[in-house]
Amino acid sequence: MEVTQEQLHEMVQLEVNAAIAAKSLAPVKAKNTAWMELKNDISKFVNEKYGKNPKAYSLSDAVKTIIRFHLGVSNVYQINESNIDEARRIFELLKANI
Repeated sequence: MEVTQEQLHEMVQLEVNAAIAAKSLAPVKAKNTAWMELKNDISKFVNEKYGKNPKAYSLSDAVKTIIRFHLGVSNVYQINESNIDEARRIFELLKANI
């Protein structure tokens, strides 16, 4: 079967339209507002304590690592509504002792 240029164009256009429709229907990732608030609180605390310098970054990274380790998650973005209270409790304990 031979396909004309017009038929080929039509088939490609159908595929493109299907791909666009599928992408627009794909679920949008919800922002993890619970983690973002805690992350901002950690940054604010560290910046008040050390300003913006390498020590501040290292401390912020260390706090996040301790929280991740304690919660048993490999990435801070896995912190969600189910474990944010524990994450905040850990941060408050660390904050009181830094």
